Amino acid sequence: MAYQRQREEGAALGAASDLHRRFFGRAPDRVERARLETPRVLVELGELRALVYRATRDGRPRQYVHFFERPPRLLADAHGRQLVIAGGRYRVTRRGIEG
Repeated sequence: MAYQRQREEGAALGAASDLHRRFFGRAPDRVERARLETPRVLVELGELRALVYRATRDGRPRQYVHFFERPPRLLADAHGRQLVIAGGRYRVTRRGIEG
């Protein structure tokens, strides 16, 4: 069982490195495991119609705006301190967020 989990984590780390390379056009400085806990109780706030983010790509920090064609849902934990994006139809590529 532990061997299977190590294989899955190794594959996920490789996939994360590949995604970073496609998105930023370079290998990541590091890839790390994180323990994230998704709240079990969520409140639906609505559709996430657009996303604005800042990233440094090709050595230049830039602001990006993405409008979703098929929007994911935006949810919050019961205390209103954590947001969760669920569903939708999009993918992260070299060109940014598509879909």
